[in-house]
Amino acid sequence: MITTGLHKKFRLIIYLGCIFSVSIVVIIGIMSMHYLNEQDKLAQLMDRNYKVIAGINRIQSRLNQISKSTNAVDEWLAGMSLSNANIDKSDLLREFALLDDILSADRSQQKRMTLLKSRISELFAIWQSDNTTPASSKLDIYRQRIQEDGKMEEVRNVVNDVNHAEQQLLLQRRIENKQLTEQIKWVAPLAILLVLAVVISLVAVIINELKYRRNALEKEQEISKLKSSFVSLASHEFRTPLSSVLLSENLIRRYLEKSDTQNVLKHCAKIESSVKNLITILEDFLSLEKLESGKVQPAYHELDLRALGQDIVDDMQVMVKSSQQLSYQHLGSEDPVLLDEHLIKNSIINLVSNAIKYAGDNASIFVRTEISPEKVTITVGDNGIGISEKDQKNLFKPFFRVNGNGNIPGTGLGLNIVMRYVKLMKGSLNVSSRPNEETLFTMSFQHTDDGVILNLPGSKRFRN
Repeated sequence: MITTGLHKKFRLIIYLGCIFSVSIVVIIGIMSMHYLNEQDKLAQLMDRNYKVIAGINRIQSRLNQISKSTNAVDEWLAGMSLSNANIDKSDLLREFALLDDILSADRSQQKRMTLLKSRISELFAIWQSDNTTPASSKLDIYRQRIQEDGKMEEVRNVVNDVNHAEQQLLLQRRIENKQLTEQIKWVAPLAILLVLAVVISLVAVIINELKYRRNALEKEQEISKLKSSFVSLASHEFRTPLSSVLLSENLIRRYLEKSDTQNVLKHCAKIESSVKNLITILEDFLSLEKLESGKVQPAYHELDLRALGQDIVDDMQVMVKSSQQLSYQHLGSEDPVLLDEHLIKNSIINLVSNAIKYAGDNASIFVRTEISPEKVTITVGDNGIGISEKDQKNLFKPFFRVNGNGNIPGTGLGLNIVMRYVKLMKGSLNVSSRPNEETLFTMSFQHTDDGVILNLPGSKRFRN
C-alpha cells in the first residue's frame, strides 16, 4: 500500500504551495496598493504644484499690468487717472490671498510667503500713501514712482523665488511619479510569474504523486496477482506429487503383504520422483525469494566453461526421454573465463530441463558454448514444438506458463530466475523460436570496462 508518510508529505507540499501562492498574491496586492496610494498622493501634490504655479503666473501677470498702468511717465505727467491700476491692485491682493491659502500647509514655502506678504503689504502701503498724500510737484511724482518700482521689483523677486522652488518640487515629484510607474509595471508581471512558477511546481508535484500512486497501484496489483498465482500454483503443484506419494504409499503396503517386490520398487521410484519434483518447486521459490531480497550476488571465479558444459550435459542424460537426444558443443577458445559458476550452472540446468520437459518426445536438444575475445555465448536449443510470438512476450514473467503446458509440472519461475541470474552477471538472455521448428535460448556476456567477464589472450582483461 502507499505509505502514509508519503501522503502526509504530499499534502504538506500542496498546503505549503497554496499558502505560498496566497502569500504572494497578498504581498503583491499590498505592494500594489502601496504604490497606487503613493502615486495618488504624488498626483495630489503635483496638482497642488500646478495650482501654485498657475497662481504665481497670475500674480506676475497682475504685477505686469500694474507696471504698465503706472510706468507711463508721460501720462502721469499729463495727470492721467489711475483707476485701471486700482483694479489690478485689487486683483493682485485677491490672487495673493488664494496663493497663501494653497501654501498654508507647505512649510518649505512658508518663509517665502511671509516675505512676499511683507513686501506686498509695503507695496500697498506706498499705494495708500500715494492716494492720501497727493504729490505737490512732478519731482514728487517721480520719487513716488521710483519707490514704487523698487518695491514691486522686490515683490517680483520673492514671487520668482516661490515659483522656482515650486518648479523644482514639481520636477522632483515628476521623477518620483515616473519611478513609481516603473515599479508598478513590473509588480503585476512578477506576481503572475511567481504564481505561475508555484502553480507549475504544484502541478509537477501532483503529476509525480499521481505517477507514484499509479505505479504503486500497479505494483500492488502485480503483487496480488503473483500471490494469487503462487497460491494457485502451489496448491496444484504440491497437491499432485503429494497425492502421488500418498497413493504409492498405500499401494506399497498392499504389495508388501503380497511380497510383490517389483511393484514396491516401482512405486518407490514414483515417490522418489514426486519428492524430487517437490524439491525443485521449493528450490524455485527459495531462489525467487533470495533474488527479491537481494541476497544473491555474483561471485566471479575463473572457470573452465567447456568442462562445465560437458559435465552438465553428462549429468542430465539420465533425465532425457528415451526418444530424445542431448548433445554438447564448444566453439572458440578454451581459456578460463571469469563468471559465477553457481549462477551459470543453475541457468544452464534450468534451460536444459525446460527443453527436456517441453520440446517434445522426439526432440534433439543441444548445449553450445562459445568463447571469443569479445564475449561468452551459451546457447540451449531444441527442434521441438517451439513457442508462439504471443507467449514469447511474457516468457520471462514470474509464474507464466506457456499455453498447452498446463499438464506438465512446473512453477513458471525458472526462466524468470535465469534472466535475473544473467542480469546480475551483466549479461543478456534472448529467445528466438519458430513453432514446430526450433527454439534457442542465448545467454551472452559482453566484455565491458567495468565488468569481470573475459580472461582471454586478445581481450582487454587478459592477465599475463
